[in-house]
Amino acid sequence: MVVSERVAKIKQRYSIWIYYGIPIVIGWFAWFFYELYQTHLPFHELKAALIGCVTGGIIGGAFGIKRYRKVQRVASEILTQIEEFKDLQNR
Repeated sequence: MVVSERVAKIKQRYSIWIYYGIPIVIGWFAWFFYELYQTHLPFHELKAALIGCVTGGIIGGAFGIKRYRKVQRVASEILTQIEEFKDLQNR
């Protein structure tokens, strides 16, 4: 079926995206922290910027993981329903 193939592809792409997305985000944060450190800001401003970035990264990561799990769960439910429908039709 076309729908089940597309849903399976979406599920697979989300899984692949995690493997590429997380290392890119980690590299981006490392580069950002390095650039921020090179600005020679006073310590209290540097500390505030780092705390804000880490807090935002944690919150954003939590929302991203929540969305990833939801998409994977919904895709699995759709695939299960399609399989059940196929089984009913074959009877």
